[in-house]
Amino acid sequence: MAVPESQLSRWSDHGPQDASKRTHEAIRRELDAYRWPDGVTYDFYLQGSYRNDTNVRGDSDVDVVLQMTSSFRYDAEQLSAYDRNRLSASFHDAPYDWNDFRRDSLKALEARFGKNMVGQGDKCIKVTANAPLVRRSIADPEDLAYYACFGAAETPLLVLVRVAGTRWIIEDAFKEAKQEVGLDEYEVRLWVGWYRHITLVLLAHAFLAVIRSYAAGGEGKKGICPRESSSRSPCPR
Repeated sequence: MAVPESQLSRWSDHGPQDASKRTHEAIRRELDAYRWPDGVTYDFYLQGSYRNDTNVRGDSDVDVVLQMTSSFRYDAEQLSAYDRNRLSASFHDAPYDWNDFRRDSLKALEARFGKNMVGQGDKCIKVTANAPLVRRSIADPEDLAYYACFGAAETPLLVLVRVAGTRWIIEDAFKEAKQEVGLDEYEVRLWVGWYRHITLVLLAHAFLAVIRSYAAGGEGKKGICPRESSSRSPCPR
């Protein structure tokens, strides 16, 4: 029986890998940041035909697997009495079982995404994605920009809007740092050299921004430091 061309195309299409990757990374960050009991280890991967690959539709859920690897279950019913004794002598009951692992997994996810965004099934845990934030252009109402929000469920809308708006401040800061203090002018081969350059350049840019704020009278009276002190150190000029 020949396989239809449409079926082959569906199998070869890996789907929205970016969305799956972002979901996987967002949940992994929260699990890695959680304070697990000593000795507890786990594996975390996308669910699919392979441990590191998956085929999903654009509107489908992203399935991930959280597997505890520090302990295991076994079925010794088919073993002889001698083999059962050997098994008992080699392995002891784990003080931290699957129910404990599930409880801590829920606590880690609820602390980040909110209790009303994390649901429980018989075996699975469902994390509901936050609704996207949509920005409409005033000049062109048809121009829409979408933001994927990963804040807690109880985060107010105004807070999401303010955080999304800081994008422009960050972009302006990088643009100024490139033009004024050479943020992008480095020739290094190692991460340490790059890190030192970026740190020094951003510090210099912040210093210039403070001086400009004083000169423009951004705080207090023009040309006067907002906090006077008895120290002989003058204000930045």
